[in-house]
Amino acid sequence: MDILTQEFLAPSVEKSEKSQKREVDTTPFPLWWLDKSKRNIEGLREIAAHLDTQMGTIRSFPSGVKGNVTEVEKQILGLQSNNAHAIAVLAEVVQSALLIIADEHEQSFSQRFKRAALKEWTDTKFIANRVWGNPLFKILSALSTIAFLYAMLSRFLGK
Repeated sequence: MDILTQEFLAPSVEKSEKSQKREVDTTPFPLWWLDKSKRNIEGLREIAAHLDTQMGTIRSFPSGVKGNVTEVEKQILGLQSNNAHAIAVLAEVVQSALLIIADEHEQSFSQRFKRAALKEWTDTKFIANRVWGNPLFKILSALSTIAFLYAMLSRFLGK
């Protein structure tokens, strides 16, 4: 082992020797208002609606300043306005992403169902082709057809 490898390897060896059980930081769920049963993919639509409601209240605040402002205050207000616009754009992006994810999740079941049904249909078709291709099946089907026709004709012509 060369010197560079020893230098770069030594800190990680020391860390692994020092590291013991890590305690997981369990922070409370940030959306406390959301029911525990909906804290999964099913709650995305409700989260998106909540985000839209919250952003609607922010958008309804009056904009502009009354009175005289200095150049520094104008700069601060301009930066604040830019930040508010950026927050609104990010909120729309997050809301759109949540709705897209929810739609994809709802469609994934139907895709799984379609794949499963297609696989079953393919398997059934394969078995049916093997049965239809078997000469014994063809002989038995021909004999059963002849027996059926004989029984029907004897019944109608016999009377």
